[in-house]
Amino acid sequence: MEESKMSGYRTIPSKDTFDIDEKLGGIITIKQLIYLIATLIITYFSMLVANEIVQEPSDTIYVWGTVLFLCLVFIFGNLDKYIYIRLRYYLSSENKKLQENPAIFTNIRTIEENKIITLDGRVLAILKVSPINFMLLGDVAKEAKINSFEVYLRQLVYPIAHHVQSEEVDITQYSANIIKKAQKIPNKALSNYCTNHIEFLKNYLKEKNSRTKNHYIVIQVQDERYKESATSPYSPPIKKIYLKLRAFLKEFNPVAAFYGGGFFQKPKNYAKIDLVNNRIIFQSKDYIPQASNFKPKIIENILEFSSRAELLKFAKENEKSLYYSDFDIDENLNKEFMDMTLEEREKVFSIEERRKNVGLSGGKTRWAFDECEKYTEVIIEKLEAASLNVKRLTNQELYKIAQIAHIPRKIEIKPNYIQIDDNYIKVIYATGYPYQISLGWLANIVDGRADYDLTMYIYPVPINEAIKTFRTAILKLSTEKKSREDFLDPETQQHLDDVTNFYSNIVSGKEKYFQASLYVSVKAKSLKYLDTALEKCKSDLAGASIDFELADYNNAKGAFSTTLTGRDMLNKKREFPSSSLAATFPHISSSIDIDPDGMFFAFDFKDSPIIIDLRKLTNQHLTILGESGSGKSYFAKSLIPRYLINGYKVFITDPDGEYIALARKFQGSVSSITESEAGSSINPFDKTGYEINEKIRSMFGFFSILMGGITKYQQGLLEELLTELYKKVQDPTFSDFAKLVKEKQAKTTEQKIKEELGYIYLVIKPFLKTGVYGFLDKKTNIKIEKQLHVFDLREYKNDKVLKDLINYLIFDFISHRLRADKSLKALIMDEGWTMVKYPGAQEYVGYIIKDSRKYNVSFVFITQELEDMLSSDAGKSILNNTATWFIFRHKESALPLAKEVLNLTEPEYEKLLTIGIGEGLMISEKYRLFYKVKTPEIEHQELEVLSKTKDKKVQPKLRVDQKKLNRIFLSILGREYDEQKDKNLPLALTHDALTEKEQKILAQKIKKNLNKNDLNQKNKKIKKEQENDKKQNNNKTK
Repeated sequence: MEESKMSGYRTIPSKDTFDIDEKLGGIITIKQLIYLIATLIITYFSMLVANEIVQEPSDTIYVWGTVLFLCLVFIFGNLDKYIYIRLRYYLSSENKKLQENPAIFTNIRTIEENKIITLDGRVLAILKVSPINFMLLGDVAKEAKINSFEVYLRQLVYPIAHHVQSEEVDITQYSANIIKKAQKIPNKALSNYCTNHIEFLKNYLKEKNSRTKNHYIVIQVQDERYKESATSPYSPPIKKIYLKLRAFLKEFNPVAAFYGGGFFQKPKNYAKIDLVNNRIIFQSKDYIPQASNFKPKIIENILEFSSRAELLKFAKENEKSLYYSDFDIDENLNKEFMDMTLEEREKVFSIEERRKNVGLSGGKTRWAFDECEKYTEVIIEKLEAASLNVKRLTNQELYKIAQIAHIPRKIEIKPNYIQIDDNYIKVIYATGYPYQISLGWLANIVDGRADYDLTMYIYPVPINEAIKTFRTAILKLSTEKKSREDFLDPETQQHLDDVTNFYSNIVSGKEKYFQASLYVSVKAKSLKYLDTALEKCKSDLAGASIDFELADYNNAKGAFSTTLTGRDMLNKKREFPSSSLAATFPHISSSIDIDPDGMFFAFDFKDSPIIIDLRKLTNQHLTILGESGSGKSYFAKSLIPRYLINGYKVFITDPDGEYIALARKFQGSVSSITESEAGSSINPFDKTGYEINEKIRSMFGFFSILMGGITKYQQGLLEELLTELYKKVQDPTFSDFAKLVKEKQAKTTEQKIKEELGYIYLVIKPFLKTGVYGFLDKKTNIKIEKQLHVFDLREYKNDKVLKDLINYLIFDFISHRLRADKSLKALIMDEGWTMVKYPGAQEYVGYIIKDSRKYNVSFVFITQELEDMLSSDAGKSILNNTATWFIFRHKESALPLAKEVLNLTEPEYEKLLTIGIGEGLMISEKYRLFYKVKTPEIEHQELEVLSKTKDKKVQPKLRVDQKKLNRIFLSILGREYDEQKDKNLPLALTHDALTEKEQKILAQKIKKNLNKNDLNQKNKKIKKEQENDKKQNNNKTK
């Protein structure tokens, strides 16, 4: 058994230990022996009767032979249960009562203090469970989850029920929220988008018949002293007899008959109750009560009430002063209480009256009420320890569950199905399970799209009872084996081995034993679809190697057993050890709950919408990964109007001009940071919205990109320069900084400082007004007035370093200039992650991302350079600081690295190899599931067109002069320029802004830095090798 645990499998006993029929001589059971004796007696009497009736003595053999044959078929064909079920169906009055009073099926007397009190005297607490995508977990995570679930099972004291209920995907609240937002949007295009979006979701869900699974755990406690049948709304016969007798004695008046009256006369305080018209008719006006909490309409000697409940409550209050003959007020009040909806009960009955109605004031169920509360707290604690997200349902939430709040209008019971209102239901129960099961083996059943509910009742078996039962079972099986030792019986031997093995595990405390029942309720709107759904369910059960039977002639009990407020009426229990029961973990789903306040992203592979509120996650940041043509850009564009609908201000860095048409459609604005007079500008030194220390920290990142990385020495020098700059100049620019650098260089006498200042000046020279990038040497003039704003970066598409620099400026600008604005903001950066490949920038961007939760910012990073991102520390830092990843299709060669860095499980990795365009894996702190991107046909066509719409007038400027770079590198380093090795070059080296002498000085400085970096890399490699050798030696020693 321990080996099976380690390999991810569990074993279930081959047969039910708790239901072993001892076979006498290994051939016949005791029950069959009794039936056989009865058969001989019946056959004997049939012979006597046949001898009297049949004329020919030789023909009597046909009579008693037929009787004997039928009796033997009955005995050895086990037809007793078959006949018993059918006789009970046709002769029992239970089904008739249920059809006459459908309220019995709901089985709710009242709801108080977040608990349900049922008609049969139980107190229930209901927990809603957020399921997990168990099948995408790795083997170690699965094992840990099952082990923690087993710990929860071992804590059970009372029976508990796990329900998985299939329901239509409900987007009502989400739709209402979107429509409400649309009414406040002045932008007509966006308002129309809202309408089309909701219409698309509704049509898609209807077309796909999308269903969701709600997971519940029902905790139930019952006071054994308080047993009440489901027919409790009716008065017992003894009470009816008492009322008749009391009325007879009260009205019988022989004296009146002597004076010419009748033998029976009503007393003067008699009041006739007319339930049809909600009236009380008094025999005398003098006895009409004057004071009342109700305000009935008085017509002579008649009181008219607005409702039957008020009439009965009034009659109950005046029961002592008025006489109602044999009318049973309690019975009718109880029946009326049951027929009312839960909301109506709260309006008419006070909490004291509702409690009194369920017997709480009598003290009988008060113990169960309090015990249920304590037990629920323990169960919640253990479930949370098992990493399950559970929520205790409150009174109001219980009212919203249709199965609880809705009393059936009609129930029709047939031999092979039950009809409740418009739903046809058939019930299947499990009779046998596979000997060996894998972890989460019920996944295909509980996570299917078919419309059926699954209910599992779990009964903890006290250890003394389990030991006693196992000893008896071992004795019976040993006796049977001994009696049949003349021939091989592997089945009995296997059963005996199982029982002996599990008995030793119970005694040693390795296992706890349970009994469990598994029921599946198949639902459909017509008998035709019911048969189809039933076949699908049978197929799923057979696929899981579960033996099953239909609950024909017992579907009413079966359907009642699968309701949240029901109890196990079929009683088809089977034993489970705790380890195997934990492996049947039922709370599995590849879908997630819809958050009505959230944002729609895509559909999962079960066609349920993925609607998440990013504000409820650790942060609102997204990373979208995918190769070219995988659908990532299409997906990013589809998110923009959804961000806008949810009140976000959206900013986009657009290196390819893909988002400009989208901005125009939704009345957004576009700006281009360029050297033209009409172009916008962001002053890197602008400190608006910053504290000085934070601005200086921001500038470290800026200079890190500008200089291809900075050393600690250079960082200290820059800090001194910037501090002095901000003291001297209120709103400085590049020119002010360059002037300060030259002044410092002229004043200093230390050669190293002079050299570093000279290097800094050469780096920033192209950004002065006379330089190539002089458009950055001016005040910030960018204006953002629209909800959607696109930064057009096409001009710098091929200049990777400058693109990183502009991305960094925009990132910093949005993060701080809008910091005072606490409204929601989203910054979408296409290939923007590369700005953090510079150490100083990486540190600062990481800090901003972590701190952004305070300012309601959602950063969206999009990239097709998966391998570059995952192999760099910068890319990993972005991933580590974003709460949600959308991974689209990638080249097969890139996935092994993704598996390692993103901690993909084997099932996730294998699935990513086969997904198509627009499909992928979403990984969040709470969810892991596969998705597919779908949009309305109109939106799809628009996005396709917008993706291809690019302004051909704007051509990227190729800033890097490859020949000049090769010349410089050959003269200084003795090799040609390598784009991969030398990608982090200062921008100043690559352009004509510097003289040949300045270029040579700058190149020598680069050579020095590169040599230093190479030395650092070698030292790190040596140190790592030494650490690995040390670890290996330690392992060998151990």
